[in-house]
Amino acid sequence: MFMKKIFSQKSSLNSVKRANTINIGVVDNSPPMCFSEDGNKLVGFDVDLAKSIAKRLNVSLNLQPLKNKERIEYILTNKIDACIAKLNHTKARDNLIDFSVSYLQDCKKILMYKENIGPISELAGKDIAYTIDTSTAMEIENFFEEHNWVKPNFIAYCSDEQAYNAMKHKLVAGYASDEIIINHFINGEAERGNFQYHPEVCCYSYFCVGVSENDSEWLNEINNILLEIYDSGEYEEIFYKWFKSQDKKFLKPFERWSN
Repeated sequence: MFMKKIFSQKSSLNSVKRANTINIGVVDNSPPMCFSEDGNKLVGFDVDLAKSIAKRLNVSLNLQPLKNKERIEYILTNKIDACIAKLNHTKARDNLIDFSVSYLQDCKKILMYKENIGPISELAGKDIAYTIDTSTAMEIENFFEEHNWVKPNFIAYCSDEQAYNAMKHKLVAGYASDEIIINHFINGEAERGNFQYHPEVCCYSYFCVGVSENDSEWLNEINNILLEIYDSGEYEEIFYKWFKSQDKKFLKPFERWSN
């Protein structure tokens, strides 16, 4: 009981409750996950999820806008209590921080003009746009390596919107990102019928809340809250608000544990 009390006092859960505020890192240039509305207010799927977590903790919410490359750093240096920023659970990141249960399961794909889609071998050396400081290029490159395919040439852009527009204006052969993020750009696109995902490229990704390592009390609290959000039906409301899709393949139940 003594040791439990000591570690509890060190937990982020204790500091969040004491400060009556939770600091959550978000990436603010990635619609529909998080973006600026009217140049000021942050909105999006990740923002609403953060609000729901703060509400269940009964604390105020402070959103900390981050660049992709800052997400892990801010967790490691305790500048934020948690990161909800399309943070994919990868082996490399797992050596640095802890991850919650996955709150969104997705797949990284390459969007192209239909007329340019051919055998996978034709992507060898072709320019493919992606967003800088994300795991997209590395994961798709690993996917190609596993299949003994020659890799494309990935070009980094500052945002998903810029990467998408590079593909749209034919500056590159394709745009690689998570399917659910790409869908945001093509759903209202007049030229949508001209685009198609390359049928041979699919790398699964698992969006999770990132927290500091070895803080089981805080991680368990986040996990339990996520499960509560899912079970209450609130998750589905948030999902359809931002993704405007009837495709239920993204609405998979969260991971659960046996008693």
